[in-house]
Amino acid sequence: MIFVFSSYGGSPKNSPNPSIFINNSQPVGAVTQQNPTASDATQTEEHRRNLQLQLVHMKSKEKKQNRKAIKRLAELLVDVKDSFGWYGIGLSTDEAGEVEQPGAAQVEEDDNEEEEEDEEDDEEETPQYYFDPADVQVAVDEAISTLMKEGLLPEFSRAKNAPKLSDIFSVLFGDRSEINGEIRYFEKLIRGYRDEAHIDDLNEAYGTLQSIIEKISPKKAKA
Repeated sequence: MIFVFSSYGGSPKNSPNPSIFINNSQPVGAVTQQNPTASDATQTEEHRRNLQLQLVHMKSKEKKQNRKAIKRLAELLVDVKDSFGWYGIGLSTDEAGEVEQPGAAQVEEDDNEEEEEDEEDDEEETPQYYFDPADVQVAVDEAISTLMKEGLLPEFSRAKNAPKLSDIFSVLFGDRSEINGEIRYFEKLIRGYRDEAHIDDLNEAYGTLQSIIEKISPKKAKA
């Protein structure tokens, strides 16, 4: 066995750094890399498996929460759809007739007033094409508020402002989903211009909303 000692006081030019070598082995005190043991590999695999199980559990819980929120959303959107009745949209023939009828019976009036009424009836009435969409907008706001109060939208629990319907649909169905595009179109139709929306736009918005409700409502099992 050959021992080579080097002095701290000065070493030859070609001598190694001050260390002790034994049979050209690594310097004494050097750190050696240890190969992972079978036990370490088992622990790593177990840790990875636990992470996967946690991820699956979180996704399952999220899907269950989303299903509950979607079901409730469909119920609340029915109330939004019913608000179009204020414009005579979506009503049955009998209901539409009731909206057009005067609310109170006419009392008897003198001859002059009756003649004035007859003249007014003879005049052609100008149809109304523009309406204030506030009734539908308020119904939408109430639906969103209810979802928030019931804790079905934890993603917006810390939001300073209430989300829009399209924001909610982005969370539940995906930002690029087809149905999210439909709800954005619905929002555009009921937005109107200067507090007025054309009756054709309101009819289009009603049909769009009805289609959305049918798509997101739970499918009933056939008897």
